[in-house]
Amino acid sequence: RLNSVKKLVYTSSIGAYSSREIFKEEDSSFSEPPMDMFPGWAKRMAEMQILAYKKQYGLDNFAIVRPCNVYGPGDNFDPENAMVVPSLMSRIANGENPLKVWGDGSAVRDFAYSEDVAIGVIQALISGTNGEFVNLGSGQGYKVQELVETLSEIVNFEYDFDTSKPNGFPKRVMDITKARKLIGYNPKTSLKEGLRKTWDWFLSNRNATIDLKQFVLRA
Repeated sequence: RLNSVKKLVYTSSIGAYSSREIFKEEDSSFSEPPMDMFPGWAKRMAEMQILAYKKQYGLDNFAIVRPCNVYGPGDNFDPENAMVVPSLMSRIANGENPLKVWGDGSAVRDFAYSEDVAIGVIQALISGTNGEFVNLGSGQGYKVQELVETLSEIVNFEYDFDTSKPNGFPKRVMDITKARKLIGYNPKTSLKEGLRKTWDWFLSNRNATIDLKQFVLRA
């Protein structure tokens, strides 16, 4: 603001939402706690700062996006702390056979390919969001079972669902209607195409990701 920056986009997270099955911007409320408590509040604080600037200074040139479960090339593939897609891929590559998947596979999630989300961030920067936030997801819900089965069409591996482990929240899917209308967001990458691109990148850069991990640990 002090340097008259013309446009800024802040990347928040689906974790800033309170827990629900379908995430719509108009249903969000700061009066309800975020489902990801500490990181969710951290994301919300920056959102609230932007809203405060809009009210106090009349600024509407700061955009906010809330992505969902983003996956793709360049992801964190450390199975100890990676998200579901890169974690599964890393464990498959490490020879886990059969692959043990937590729950019965019925949980539904929104998996968005990184390139689609990156384009959405740029669209938000160019078009603006009037100082409010928009969802960046795939707009589709996929069962974990569907995710694993689709991945098995790309990579040959055996898998078992461990029903002694929790499924997690039954359903979490983003409504991207507002992003489509406001910034022209239109994710085009299918789940299978995104998984294939991610797997191919991982195989080509697996040693590089391991080296990066060692670099970070040394640093």
